[in-house]
Formats: sequence, C-alpha cells, structure tokens
Amino acid sequence: MKKTLLSVLAFAAISLAACKKNNHDVVVTPPVTYPDMAEANDPAVLFTTAGGVKVYNGGFGSAVAADPNDPNVFYLLTDRGPNVAGTIANSIILGKSDFTPAIGKFRLKDGKLYLEQTINLKNAAGANLNGLPNPVGQGNSGETPYDLNGAVLLQVPMASTRRVWYLPQTAHSG
Repeated sequence: MKKTLLSVLAFAAISLAACKKNNHDVVVTPPVTYPDMAEANDPAVLFTTAGGVKVYNGGFGSAVAADPNDPNVFYLLTDRGPNVAGTIANSIILGKSDFTPAIGKFRLKDGKLYLEQTINLKNAAGANLNGLPNPVGQGNSGETPYDLNGAVLLQVPMASTRRVWYLPQTAHSG
C-alpha cells in the first residue's frame, strides 16, 4: 500500500509540476488604440483633368478586413475607380476606364494608413479586372458606362467560368 501511495504521490507531483505556468513564455500584447479616422498617406494621382483637378487613387475602403496576426495591418478593397453619375438615365461616367480594382495592404502608424502592398484583382486567365459594369446577363447593374469624352465604353465579359463577383458601390445589395 505504501509503495502504491508513494507512486501515486510521485505521479501527482510530476503532473502538477508539468502543469505549472512559466510566466516567462507568456506574451502580453498591449491593447491597440485606433484613431477615430485615419487618412491614407500620399495617395497616388491617377490623372489630372483638363481643368487642373487631380484625381487621386484614394478609393480604398469599399471593404476592410483586419489582419488577424497584426492589429496594425488592414486589407482594404478599392471601389471600381473614379466615377460620377451621368446626366442620361442609368449612365455612369468613368474617369479612368482602365482602372484595376485592387486590395491594398495598409499599416496604421501615427494615425495614418501607409500602403505597403497592392494586389490587383485578376480573372482566372491572369488579366486585370476593371471597374466597368458587367455585361447584360452577367450581373449587369443596368448602367451604361461612358468615358470622359462621352463615348460609350465596351463591356467585355470575363473570359472564364471561375468568377469573383465584385459588386459596385452603386448596385443594390439586397
């Protein structure tokens, strides 16, 4: 009985020692305080209009996701590029018809977002996507796209059966 009791006590002591927490291995992440608003640092100029107005690539933010491994890193989706509603019903004027929607990796530092990486959205064949409305029968928003000169822009279908539906900010979401 003594031998069994000693064996049980020895096993219990070893088990308890193995469960002891080692405070040297604990990493405490300090809480992150986010600003009420953060602006992009030095956004790229897409183009300058004839009247001298600069159009910036500051359209990141249509969607946002926090990096689960770094509280200061965020992934932001652009909208479909600079655009305004046209004067004709269901028309949209695209300031840069070859704009490629992208995901930007941003780091928050001192209340500003710094763009670290840009990931262009592409189709399955590797071609850049654009901000044009989808063709009729393929998720079309009902808009007719025009360029800055008033010419109707051709809506080209994606050349793949694998699709990512990138819903423009003007389409109804439900």
